[in-house]
Amino acid sequence: MDREHWRSLAARHGRCDDEPRRCRDCAAYWPCGYRLRADRELSGTTEAFEAVE
Repeated sequence: MDREHWRSLAARHGRCDDEPRRCRDCAAYWPCGYRLRADRELSGTTEAFEAVE
């Protein structure tokens, strides 16, 4: 998978506006497994930190 995919996934799985302890997309406790994987794939770049929380 390319970096654009991981950036999109990280942005989608940010903190929920109504419940900050939950993921916006899958409602798991934040950070969810999807967000952790995306951050790990993007680590070493500034992209992991630019994704919307």
